Amino acid sequence: MQELQYALSGRDAAAFTAFISSTLRSNSAAFPLLRAELALLLASDDAGEIGGFVLKCIEEGLCSPDISPAICHLILDTAIGLEQWPPSSSHATRHAATGMLLQCCADQPRLAVKVAQCWDLQVDHFSVEQQVQLLDHISRLLDASATSASGVSLLLHFRALLPHFHLEAVLEDLVLSSQEPVATRLVRQLGSRPMQVLLVTHCLTYAQLRSASNVVREFGLQQEFPDVERMHRSKQLSKMAEKGLWGVAAQYVGEDGELQRKLLLAMLAAGELSLAAQHQQQFGLQGEFEIDPRQLAVEQARRREQYLAMPLPPEALHFVDGAEGLLHMGRRLRLLLHQPARHGGEHTAIDGGRVRHVAPAPPAAAEAAAAAPGGGQGCSVDSAIARDASLLPVVGLDLEWQPDNGSSSPPSVLQISTDSEVFVVDLLALTEQGQGSLLTAALAPLLTSPHVFKAGCGLASDFKRLARHHPDTFTLAHSCLDLSTLWRLRHIEQTGKRSTAGYKRRAGEVSLSQLAQSVLGKPLDKACQCSSWGQRPLSQAQLLYAALDALSAVLIFRGMGQLHHPFQTRNGLLPHTFTYDARHGGGNNGGTANGSESGSDNPPGGGAAGPSAGDSAASDGKAAGGSNGDGGSGSGSSAGGGSAAGSRHVATTWDTGAVHARQQQLFVRRTVSPCWRWRVALRRMLPCRGIAAFPLPGIL
Repeated sequence: MQELQYALSGRDAAAFTAFISSTLRSNSAAFPLLRAELALLLASDDAGEIGGFVLKCIEEGLCSPDISPAICHLILDTAIGLEQWPPSSSHATRHAATGMLLQCCADQPRLAVKVAQCWDLQVDHFSVEQQVQLLDHISRLLDASATSASGVSLLLHFRALLPHFHLEAVLEDLVLSSQEPVATRLVRQLGSRPMQVLLVTHCLTYAQLRSASNVVREFGLQQEFPDVERMHRSKQLSKMAEKGLWGVAAQYVGEDGELQRKLLLAMLAAGELSLAAQHQQQFGLQGEFEIDPRQLAVEQARRREQYLAMPLPPEALHFVDGAEGLLHMGRRLRLLLHQPARHGGEHTAIDGGRVRHVAPAPPAAAEAAAAAPGGGQGCSVDSAIARDASLLPVVGLDLEWQPDNGSSSPPSVLQISTDSEVFVVDLLALTEQGQGSLLTAALAPLLTSPHVFKAGCGLASDFKRLARHHPDTFTLAHSCLDLSTLWRLRHIEQTGKRSTAGYKRRAGEVSLSQLAQSVLGKPLDKACQCSSWGQRPLSQAQLLYAALDALSAVLIFRGMGQLHHPFQTRNGLLPHTFTYDARHGGGNNGGTANGSESGSDNPPGGGAAGPSAGDSAASDGKAAGGSNGDGGSGSGSSAGGGSAAGSRHVATTWDTGAVHARQQQLFVRRTVSPCWRWRVALRRMLPCRGIAAFPLPGIL
């Protein structure tokens, strides 16, 4: 930073600003260090007229096309933040500052505000002609919504000019241009109660209920406007009802009886009779709204036909809220750890949107299935476990929490599903009972086992929330599969396109319900998604919703195995797994095989991101399915190693002759194929030992 010191001592404003600009252009991360050094130099300068030098720097920054206005902001912000600022300035310096302020009003209004603050300019520092120009500039800034914030700042700084403006009209213009934060700052600085009331009145006049409600709460105007909050909440509820966000609306109304009744009326008007009956009981308003039982039965049948139904019998659903339930769950889940490491001949198939078992069940299982509720769709739990022993071991995971507290809300319910059982774990109750050690003993062996796949949507974010509140249990999880990533890879493999057919482009944003619609033929009923998960006891609808969410992850996993052969095999799935490790900042989706399976450990924090690993994952899956059938050898087995897609620091063993030969093939493919196609083709052909997907140095 000696260049800054020399430029400051020599009062060379051009060199001073040029050095700051070049430093930030070459390394933007140096901004904090540069600002600290700049503050130290300005504070320690004793040559006098430092204010004049800063003004020259601003003038140089505005005149030079190579200097960004951000450099001027940096210098002014640093100067304003000094304890001994503003320094004593000569009359010539203040006169130059007034001219600079008027110039900035025309081109850089935000800089004009900082110039006024930096030299503490007042109205009497301007000549009469300059005062007229200042009034015109402020009026022009207030007229445009993009510059109204700067206009208000200048008006509040030069308070002697307030009598020249019709503040009531200024407020109305700000409300009309949707500048409610700027209007609120204006009335806050003025400190006038009538102006605060006038702002609420303008917001109500132009139907801006949200802004009116915010102003009423900030300034305590409930006595003058007692109904504004209710009007705002009622309008928000109407918007939610129009969009069909019934779960969000039920959470939003809270304990407000009037809003609860309005929500029930909206449900009845929309034909959501079963939801209305459910929430009528939840709100304690039984008898206030008469629902025709026949119409209710018809509507419930419609929902059962429209959405995915629970295929398991009631005895397969377990609610775990104590020590006994944890012990039972631990015993059941440990059975998965001893299943064979292969995929059996018995799979699931998609038939009319419902999942059925293809292989014939044993006689005892068939008799149990016939006697089970639901028309024989399920079977006894013990026989189902015996039947599923030959399947690739997998559990479906999902998490629910109270939706009103954002990311800080603790996890409320954890759902864990196998092919034949679902466990709904009440984490809040277990935390209150101090059952953390039993929870760890029940789940940690399953989570840390690379033998059992953990499937779900958004698993990385779920594990992050779980690890924050239950670090002893959820710090480490191996063999995690994001189903949305698998679905996207299958789509790319089938169509050759990166577009996800109407879904959002990032793989993590394909929801579980959308996957169920695509793979199983029917979506999930998400009416209870945003219900009150922190309230106890949980309703039967909430428990069924939670159980089906976790079970659907297993069903989608099995369905993808039927639709895409490589997803039936362990070697076909390993390149797409990731390891979550909270000690190293979590894990990233896709492209990371587990060390115990591939012979090498994962790098801390997981593998490569899902989208960047998509090409290699798709090609590895195709090689595993097309070359060897079962994916157990050849290119399929080589795809089972750990990956570091996007990293150029992975130790590999190269076959130099093969690499040169593939480079020639790459040149030919590059001329006839899009970029991603020849990259996929190259990764499929290149021999590599120890990793599944890799960047080719100098080529990729």
